[in-house]
Amino acid sequence: LSRALNLIDEDFFFRVSNAIADGNSAEIFKVSSDLAEGGYDVGECLKGLSEHFRHLLYTSIMSSSPAAQFSLATRKKLEDTAAKFDRKRLLAIMRMLIDSEKEIRFASQAMIRFEATLLALTEIPQVNEISQLIAEIQNVKKKALN
Repeated sequence: LSRALNLIDEDFFFRVSNAIADGNSAEIFKVSSDLAEGGYDVGECLKGLSEHFRHLLYTSIMSSSPAAQFSLATRKKLEDTAAKFDRKRLLAIMRMLIDSEKEIRFASQAMIRFEATLLALTEIPQVNEISQLIAEIQNVKKKALN
């Protein structure tokens, strides 16, 4: 049914979120190519991604997925995927997707803007990674002063 209506299926959104979580830029280009070949609208894709990441954030905060709307298999995927992100990173991703969704309406090269956004999302570090780096720098400074 999704194909007949030219709707993007949930597996596509999980591909994107997993590529972002894994920092897999090559997969982002493959996803972008699949989107173009399928004739999907980039703006609609960004709306779907925003909603998908909202579901991931909800799952992360509530420690369960929004049950009524999803099958058991999808809820499991949401829980597994949400576990790959910390909440602050999910929120930052949502903000970037929402901003990009606004900007893409006026972009002359919508696909390039879409790819650039997704590639930028792969580069957002986990907050715990930043905290760990700060702690390591502080330890090095302490050792240097002693």
